[in-house]
Amino acid sequence: MLKSFTKGAGRRAAGLMIAGAALACAACTSVAGDGDDAGDGVETAASGSAEGEIERFDIAAQTQPCVGVGPMQCLIVNGEFFYNSIEGYTHVEGEAAQICVAKTRRPDPVPADAGIYLYRAVPCP
Repeated sequence: MLKSFTKGAGRRAAGLMIAGAALACAACTSVAGDGDDAGDGVETAASGSAEGEIERFDIAAQTQPCVGVGPMQCLIVNGEFFYNSIEGYTHVEGEAAQICVAKTRRPDPVPADAGIYLYRAVPCP
């Protein structure tokens, strides 16, 4: 009796750990810059150009502590954490900015610790 109880308890614990990991991962998918186009709060200025999709970013004056692969400082873009870098843009702490970026899909294979998109500052249309 005891043997079957501990086996069942171990399975339940493993199931709870998997469910918890899935829930934690699901929470990561709704932030800006993570590759999810739906509801990310990023205004699209134009799409389908040779440069990639052009988006307008309103960048807050202050970065905020966040955790990506490890602890880091994140830009706040359109009110949400932005975990990626933007080629051609250097943030000056204390100064808000409005920029346009070309968003292009990163070539496969995408590293596990990277977003699926690359961002590059471009002139606004």
